[in-house]
Amino acid sequence: MKKKIAILASRDYGPLTPYPDDALLCESFNSLGHEAQIVCWDDEDINYTQYDCAIVRACWDYDRRLSEFLGVLSNISRQTALFNSYPVILENTNKLYLLELEKSGVPIVPSIFFDDIEKLYVPDEWHKLVVKPAVSASGKDTSLHLATDIESIQAAAAEILNQGKSVLLQEYLPSVEEYGERSSVIIAGRTTFTMKKTPKTGGFLVHIHHGGSYTKVDATKDEERFLELLLSKISVVPLYMRVDYLRRSDNTICLLELEQIEPNLYLRQNEEGLKLLMQETLKRI
Repeated sequence: MKKKIAILASRDYGPLTPYPDDALLCESFNSLGHEAQIVCWDDEDINYTQYDCAIVRACWDYDRRLSEFLGVLSNISRQTALFNSYPVILENTNKLYLLELEKSGVPIVPSIFFDDIEKLYVPDEWHKLVVKPAVSASGKDTSLHLATDIESIQAAAAEILNQGKSVLLQEYLPSVEEYGERSSVIIAGRTTFTMKKTPKTGGFLVHIHHGGSYTKVDATKDEERFLELLLSKISVVPLYMRVDYLRRSDNTICLLELEQIEPNLYLRQNEEGLKLLMQETLKRI
């Protein structure tokens, strides 16, 4: 049966200038005889009852418009099937989920959250740390500091607090420089692709727009075990997600972020993931 599918994107990646992965996903659905369309998530003229589902993709402005974004997605979810589901997306907007996963037994990058500058503290064993908003994406408002430079840490934290956001401090793990940040794409509980991301020389952010480099790698046995542990601890295994992780000095793999809203799934390089994403989407609608 022919299905109609909305692929949600920001204005920058709308139907006239789509992100290449979104264009590929759209074309792939259409090649199977379905009707997929890239639509701007903030287009108020769209009636989603005409669609069998809506998939969140390159909505890469959501963190700057979070309340509006969540309101729109809540409304969409009442009109059609939303992927990922609204409850999953809502929980994933704030990185506080890291502490809940740590309580359940998932190793995480050592993390501290606070919303009052007076509560700021740095563990004695940390040498460097990263300051970032608890709600953020793509390395925005993220900075690296020596743990002893309390003044610069406080200044960076104050800028985030002044935006009305909570602050997240994470211990800087040097493994990012060689082992890299690993990003594994999981579709319907199956690992389909892993990317190694490393910062430019002298940098700490791995994103391409910050000078980082990406290389496809195969997940190792201990990485696979880590991913299986994570999957066993999350309350809902969503249609898609990306798991970003590092290694501690003792080689323990630990979760950096769990991306369940609009992660890059590397679909142009991830043929298995593309096929499985389409199959599982169609199965669920």
